[in-house]
Amino acid sequence: MFSLAIWQFSTAADVTAVVGSVTTVVGTIIGAFFGVQIGSAGKEAAENGRAHAERAARLALGKLEPQAAEDVVQML
Repeated sequence: MFSLAIWQFSTAADVTAVVGSVTTVVGTIIGAFFGVQIGSAGKEAAENGRAHAERAARLALGKLEPQAAEDVVQML
């Protein structure tokens, strides 16, 4: 892009304007893409952690006496 801008325009201000405009748009699109990817990965990790904690809680409740398990569930 830079080479094309230098070849097409003769003043530094014109080259800077063209290159700056293009890099701004490209940078915004790339940043948004990676931001969404990172957000999705974080959400997936949080959901996996929640599911694991839920399984552990159910297993622990299953090991208790029935009355004690009911008492714990009522506290929640």
